[in-house]
This record gives sequence, C-alpha cells and structure tokens, in this order.
Amino acid sequence: MKLFDQGGLYLVVTPAGGKWWRLKYRFDGKEKFLSLGTYPDTSLAMAREKRD
Repeated sequence: MKLFDQGGLYLVVTPAGGKWWRLKYRFDGKEKFLSLGTYPDTSLAMAREKRD
C-alpha cells in the first residue's frame, strides 16, 4: 500500500509491516524512485527535509 504525502513523497507499507519512505521524480523524461529511509527511524519531517 502507498500512502502519499506531497511533492512525490510517499510511504510504502508492506503486508509484513515494513514501512519505507520513497520519492518519485522524473529525470531526463524517465520516472525514477529514491528511497529516503524507513519509518519510524526516519520521521515524516525528516523525509520531507530529505525530499527538499
């Protein structure tokens, strides 16, 4: 499941309970994804800061 925030930032939640912050962006016309850390080690505020 994906829980979207803003600016391409979202939290991926797996059935097993894992949670990862991801950033979706485009580079050279191609869609890319960047992992920003795991929740709760990386808070929403920290993920937003990394995104910016």
